[in-house]
Amino acid sequence: MKKQINAILLALFGGGIGLHKFYLGKKTAGILYACFAVTTIPSFIALIDAFILLFMSDKEFDEKFNSVPAESVYDKLKEAKSLLEDNIITEQEFNFIRENILSSAGWEKPSVSSIEGEYEK
Repeated sequence: MKKQINAILLALFGGGIGLHKFYLGKKTAGILYACFAVTTIPSFIALIDAFILLFMSDKEFDEKFNSVPAESVYDKLKEAKSLLEDNIITEQEFNFIRENILSSAGWEKPSVSSIEGEYEK
């Protein structure tokens, strides 16, 4: 899981060669920063990137840089479901696996009060 403070520090101290871009998974941008490092233009852009990252909310950062593709979550859940249907795991084990998959993807289980609130509307 990528951390916002690491990205900010890399942008400030290694942004001129694109270290923050590599860290955030933007390899093409990182290569461009490294190629044009001698012009010092990437250093100025990295400073702007650092401020953008600094004022980005934690939720926005996570959604942009720490998201798990839905297809991956779906495939893992589908595999666990097939294990349950083949009686390889129990219902309790399936629920445990499902909770772990969903929580690692950043999907929270809705609370009872939020579900009740939806039905009241």
